[in-house]
Amino acid sequence: MTKLHQKVDDAVKEFADAIVAAAVKRDPDVGLVCDCETTTSDDGKYHASICDIQTDTGFVTIFPDFSEEAAKASILNRGLIRAMELEGFDDETINDSPVYSTLMPLTKDSLDILSLVLTEDVGLQHQKNIEE
Repeated sequence: MTKLHQKVDDAVKEFADAIVAAAVKRDPDVGLVCDCETTTSDDGKYHASICDIQTDTGFVTIFPDFSEEAAKASILNRGLIRAMELEGFDDETINDSPVYSTLMPLTKDSLDILSLVLTEDVGLQHQKNIEE
C-alpha cells in the first residue's frame, strides 16, 4: 500500500472511530454495527477502506477522498430508498439515485449531525405507518 493509500485508509478508519465514539457518547446503549472493507476505484488506481455504520435509526458511510487525502462521511436516506421501492423503481434506478446526503469532512459539527442520525429518529430512516 502506498503512503497516499495508507493515509486515506487511516483517515477513513479515524473518521469511523470518531463517529462511533460520538454516537456512544450521545447514547451509551446504541446498538451499532461498523463494517469496513477495502474498495477500489473504477480504474483500479486507488484503493482504501470504506466504512458503513448502521443503527436502528440511521446509516452512515465513510468514503475515501483521495483528492484531499482525507475521508468524508454521508448519510444514507433509507426513507427515500424505501419510497422508491414502494413506487416500483428497479434496483438499478435506485442505485443511480441521489440517496446519500452531501459529503461531510471530519469536524465537530459533522460528528454532532452524524451521531444524531445514528441515535435518534430524524425522519430519514423509514416511511411512517407503512406495513411491511
